[in-house]
Amino acid sequence: MKLKKYLFSIMVASLLFSISCAKTEKSTNQAEGSQEEPLISDRSICVAEKGVLLSGAGGMLQFYDYQADTTYPLCARPNCTHESDDCTANLFRNGAAFPVIYRDRLYYIRSAIEEKPVTFCQADVTGEQEKELAILGDVQLTASRMLYYGEKAYFSVIQVETEEYGGAVEVLKQSTSILSIDLEDGKIEVLLRKEYGTDESLFYDLLYIYEDQMYLDLMGVQDLSQNTYFVMRLDTGEVTQLEDGAGVSLTDWSHGKVVCQRGGTDQDNKEVEGRFSIWDLKTGEKKQVGSFIGGPMAILKDGLVYVNWEEGFKEGEWKYYKFDSGETETFLKIQDGIMNFNPQNSFNKDGKEMIVGHRTVVKDGKSVDGWYTISTEDFLERKENYKFLCWSKE
Repeated sequence: MKLKKYLFSIMVASLLFSISCAKTEKSTNQAEGSQEEPLISDRSICVAEKGVLLSGAGGMLQFYDYQADTTYPLCARPNCTHESDDCTANLFRNGAAFPVIYRDRLYYIRSAIEEKPVTFCQADVTGEQEKELAILGDVQLTASRMLYYGEKAYFSVIQVETEEYGGAVEVLKQSTSILSIDLEDGKIEVLLRKEYGTDESLFYDLLYIYEDQMYLDLMGVQDLSQNTYFVMRLDTGEVTQLEDGAGVSLTDWSHGKVVCQRGGTDQDNKEVEGRFSIWDLKTGEKKQVGSFIGGPMAILKDGLVYVNWEEGFKEGEWKYYKFDSGETETFLKIQDGIMNFNPQNSFNKDGKEMIVGHRTVVKDGKSVDGWYTISTEDFLERKENYKFLCWSKE
């Protein structure tokens, strides 16, 4: 056990060293061309440059290191058991959300605790040397993700103004805003703000950034199907409603592409077969992919993988749509409603595209969920070469 702890410390130190050595080269590359895609952090996973941050069992923050090809708690303290709340791997226990390693720093939002306001924090890549970069105040985090692009972080909040009358609290005004934070000086800028009445509840959800344009969704908290899509130019702040989003759900974003879905439920609230297409943000071209009854999907570099369920969700097929040829092939059958893998994201490791996602396995006679990775090639060829990263639930 002691050897294992020392190895964790060595591997985290190795991560620090490799980041330090890569600074000059990375800065040169960033100067040569603009960033096309954002780094996205949601509440359970973030694919970063050097590895993948994962929400592990018990809320422990785990890091899959590409170079070392191993996963360990994000902690560099010698002999740490990772059980105490002050361990840097236990950020989630202390109310942290949206962790990301971006440009050699760990960033996250710390929720309001013990009468302290919501804060945006910065630390080194092991979680040490924490400092409060920006005070966000009395706000509620509602979005499903944060976006990191250029020198800034982008996210959305809700603010509720109240007044107390004789022990009763009355809501006076509500608003939802999109904020940016400068990662150097912590300066906060309100990019977009919408006020609404006390009888409704809305929030902005940040979806994606591509070539200096941010795509966002104005949603109803009570009815998530009531959404309106907008695009904002980051250089001018100009906001326009996205006509291409009318009547569709824009669900998956990656590699400069987005999945556009139509259909969903009928008048009896039963799921019905829908249609979906791939929208190329660079060319503006939309290609019809097919019809399906809801299932997981993931946009990869050269194609889209998705599940097509039959009625009843007992039988289904894994399909692969190729972007270049427009062809779709079935590569795996699903029986008894059991999927062997649920892809969440992809990354490049040693020139090979890898997929990371959830997998349910039997451990000590019980079904447990874990994070696994597999190469795109092996997944499409139905090879069982899954690499275990860490447990997500036990």
